[in-house]
Amino acid sequence: MMNRSVGRCSQIPRGLFSKKAFSPVSRGYSSEAKLSWLEEVKAEQEHAKRSSEFWKKVTYYVGGPALILSGLNAYYIYKKHQEHAEHHHDPEIDVPYTFENLRFKKYPWGDGSKTLFWNDNVNHLKND
Repeated sequence: MMNRSVGRCSQIPRGLFSKKAFSPVSRGYSSEAKLSWLEEVKAEQEHAKRSSEFWKKVTYYVGGPALILSGLNAYYIYKKHQEHAEHHHDPEIDVPYTFENLRFKKYPWGDGSKTLFWNDNVNHLKND
């Protein structure tokens, strides 16, 4: 019985897709050029490995503490502002401006007069 292969791929010679056909050694360069090129590739790989390790260390040892310190600084400033606002806030001084809390139609939640992110400690309605 005869082995029949289907398709055009079976007619391609096997040597075209071998590993040897794509290797840098099979191109007919001189041995010095091959060695020089391989040394350059190895040096580039070592450099890439060293630089990636360096930037990973920078990320963890510089970026992490910087994020933590900036978060602590923001929290400290927020607390300081809250203490200042408690001592100096007088509700009688608040001027009811005409452009505040304009409602042309009611919101679809709650009583319809407060926004979605309403904060009773900070926001107030004109009639409050």
